[in-house]
Amino acid sequence: MNIWSRSLLWWFALFAVFLFIPVVKELSRRFDVVGAAVRIRTKDDDGNCCYLARSNWRELKQKFDKAFFEKIRQIPPTHVWTGHDYDDWMKLQSAISAIDDYCQTEWIKLVMEENDDGMYLRIYFNELLHEFFNETIGTITDSFRYVRRQPELPRVLLLGDSISRGIWAQTQTLFHDEGTANIHGAPANCLGFEYYDGHLDQWLGECPWDVIQFNIGMHFHPMKGASANSTMKQYEQRVTQVVTRMRRHSPNAYIVFALTTPSPFDSNDTLPDEATCANYHKFHKGGFVASLNDVARRLGPKLNITINDRYHAIQPVLGKYQRPCDIHYNTDGYNLLAENDWGVISKLL
Repeated sequence: MNIWSRSLLWWFALFAVFLFIPVVKELSRRFDVVGAAVRIRTKDDDGNCCYLARSNWRELKQKFDKAFFEKIRQIPPTHVWTGHDYDDWMKLQSAISAIDDYCQTEWIKLVMEENDDGMYLRIYFNELLHEFFNETIGTITDSFRYVRRQPELPRVLLLGDSISRGIWAQTQTLFHDEGTANIHGAPANCLGFEYYDGHLDQWLGECPWDVIQFNIGMHFHPMKGASANSTMKQYEQRVTQVVTRMRRHSPNAYIVFALTTPSPFDSNDTLPDEATCANYHKFHKGGFVASLNDVARRLGPKLNITINDRYHAIQPVLGKYQRPCDIHYNTDGYNLLAENDWGVISKLL
């Protein structure tokens, strides 16, 4: 064989490899092994799922090995981990393998992918153990629940931080069974703008939404040395960027901005004591949240978004519902805010 023939054969082999790689990836994506079960992913599956994970089960099981759990248990808050987290994961795999709803297994994988860096993974395990085995271990927020899509109903997506998670868990509990909408929550704590930058596309998923509600506020902090004017300008720009991305994904959706709920410094009934409150210096100072909300109100008409006034729904009774030295709420407070949220959202359906 002369040099030209060998060269031609080499280039042909290289071309075949490049053609073969996508085929292998697609086969890996379509044949998903869960425990002892093999799930065959079809185009119908993809079309019916509002959320699809990036990983298959083989990749996920390789990632969540014993070494992973030994490492993640060192990440604060360490008290959420039980010490038998890997054993719980192995136990859950057997239950997941029996699920016959393909979209539910995709949701489970996605929640694990989105929470592979801290305590929410353990919290999700607690929820799954309670769902599949009726075990009650540690914190159960029920804010990662899987929503089986009913195609005839409008789709509502709720995004936000840990406060919003508490609200939307109650919103789903109180209103999902009314049969007026599919009420979905994000597969993660959405935190602040930096987290939206890298994760929003994953939270928006595969389905066009009829209503998208979001909030960003408690995780927005002024840059060191920045003036009040430049801080508010930055907040306006960042909210606008998020809305633009949402519009690109779901052009016909009603977009709702939920105003940020009060800091403990926003009511005389909840003022924290510096001597006894460990989080004293972490809270927004009095009036800062109101300034953020003023920016959001002004953006409402400009961006054609609906404003949900959570702030004034809870501020007059903050002392009754906000936990001491905390930005979160008791169950009655979350119920009050959930009813307020649904009063706004339901009018848009």
